[in-house]
Amino acid sequence: EHTVKSTIPDFQSVLIALPRQLWPQVARGDSAFGTEAMMVWPEANGLDYLFKQRMTTRTRALVQELDLTQGWVDTRQGWEGKESTLRLSTWTRARRVIILRRPAPKQRYLRAKDLAKANAPTQEVIESCLPLLVEGDYEYQVLVTSLTLDIPAIAQLYRDRADVENVFDEIKNHWGWGGFTSHTFAVTQNVARMTALFYNWWSIFCRLADHNHHREAITTRPALLHSIVRQTTSGGQRMLTITSTNGNKNAISGFFTRLSAWLSAFSTIAEQWLRPRRWQELLRAIFPGPFGVIYDPTG
Repeated sequence: EHTVKSTIPDFQSVLIALPRQLWPQVARGDSAFGTEAMMVWPEANGLDYLFKQRMTTRTRALVQELDLTQGWVDTRQGWEGKESTLRLSTWTRARRVIILRRPAPKQRYLRAKDLAKANAPTQEVIESCLPLLVEGDYEYQVLVTSLTLDIPAIAQLYRDRADVENVFDEIKNHWGWGGFTSHTFAVTQNVARMTALFYNWWSIFCRLADHNHHREAITTRPALLHSIVRQTTSGGQRMLTITSTNGNKNAISGFFTRLSAWLSAFSTIAEQWLRPRRWQELLRAIFPGPFGVIYDPTG
């Protein structure tokens, strides 16, 4: 089972089995996790959380109430936010919520119902007096959290969650299967394992050159693999010349340049290290930063 209700026991058991110093600083999830059942346990055990909320009747009423008020805070990337409290009928208490909004992106193509709506008579008085209540003006997100951070920090923290989720899209959408089907369980199992392995290798490869983002395989593979490669040999050394046919070739060139520079430096000095030290340096390069891999620097 993959519903939120069925994942709660596993979520709790994983954390209970870990030493407290290895717990995450905050649990993050999309709107499926913004339930009372999911929030009660972290609250009782001192674990902060940040979840997206579904647009229920009470949530939508809160959004409409705050729409006409002042004090919206810039949260970057076109979004602005405002803080409030919310208690749904299924909750045992009120909780802190952050309402985010941005101008709704314009549709690239008009649909038939949009044309009909544009030609219909408008209520000019209402629309001129209440511009923020006109449907389609804004796109909203409502976040429920136990964090005490300011609004911009919470908004960025949730955006980071969505970025991290990119590497799992291949598993969710089965891009690696490429339409593969079989009536034999063993064959299907082996292909599933290979798909997971390839997805993991590709994610690590992309992180090695760009450790600030989690790239989706559906976009990075065509961009990085659809290139012309020419191998030449000179002085006992083999050289690969990569010519990209992608429109974003400057960024792709920078990707391979950074990767090549690191691999060259690593291969030069790695011969002097024992195997544990090589793995340590490799992991540091792939997962840098304060939330990266923890290892013993003494080896």
